[in-house]
Amino acid sequence: MDMNSLSINMLNHFRHVTGDYDVLSRQLSSGQRIVRTSLDPSGLAISKGMQAQIRGAFTASHNAQETVQLLRLADSTLEDITSMVIRIRDLSLRMANQATANTQTSSNPMEIIPSDQRKMYDEMGSLAEEIRRRLGGLSLPTPPFIITESAVKFNTKDIFFAAYDSGQSAQVGPGGSTEYNFAIVIPSMTDIADSISVPAVPFPGNFSAKDFMDYGLIQVTEMDQDLEKINTVRATLGAQTRALENIVNDLNIQSINLAGAESKISGVDMADAAVQLKQNMIQQSTMNKALSYMNDMQSLKIQILAVLPIFMQDEK
Repeated sequence: MDMNSLSINMLNHFRHVTGDYDVLSRQLSSGQRIVRTSLDPSGLAISKGMQAQIRGAFTASHNAQETVQLLRLADSTLEDITSMVIRIRDLSLRMANQATANTQTSSNPMEIIPSDQRKMYDEMGSLAEEIRRRLGGLSLPTPPFIITESAVKFNTKDIFFAAYDSGQSAQVGPGGSTEYNFAIVIPSMTDIADSISVPAVPFPGNFSAKDFMDYGLIQVTEMDQDLEKINTVRATLGAQTRALENIVNDLNIQSINLAGAESKISGVDMADAAVQLKQNMIQQSTMNKALSYMNDMQSLKIQILAVLPIFMQDEK
């Protein structure tokens, strides 16, 4: 028996089995089938391409959700503004009730005589200031004009002060194509505050109840126009929000489907890999014993060759 050739063959096979053990153990620990490029080069390329699409869909979903939060902030602000505009409209209607007004005029325009109508006007002015703070507008309606920005910002960017008039693009797709751009449009709302008088410019002391009534009726018309614009803008925001929510759902479904397809390429069958690993360990154990036996046989062969000349000398 050629012990050397047999030993070399067994060692080569042992190295192969040991290499399989390394691959199987790495597959079980990572859950990935392609732990080496050489195992499936084309499959690895397909898997990495799918992983990039999955990550892209996840990031696009995050972008869309952030944009939804932007639109919800704008809508929530406009909901508060709606309540204030309606309150101003109510005050305007009450101010227009000349029959029960207790307003008294003064021969001196600088002498302001308190009245219910003036209190209503002051409250309207305070509401106008808060609307201006939220939406931005002209702090001074006459020269020199001073324009204040909106206090409502998202990531430091003014929402209502013309920043979104021409549209801002939201990237809501996994790729760089323009088809994944979604235009967010939030019209400037500064004219809402500019349509309401401010308390810094009070009515003169010689204004009568009829003057307040006329002013109140004008404000009713102004508030109706403001409410119409706010409602139109909120409807647009709602439509954009609904579209983005649908995009988020589509991206999540796309991510799930891509992940499932990618796992079939790169994922390992854990049960099958565990069985193969167990068989591999049995093979390694058997081969270790066989190699040990071969080493013993080789050692015995050397001993026999060492004493054989002595036996041959004794026979002579």
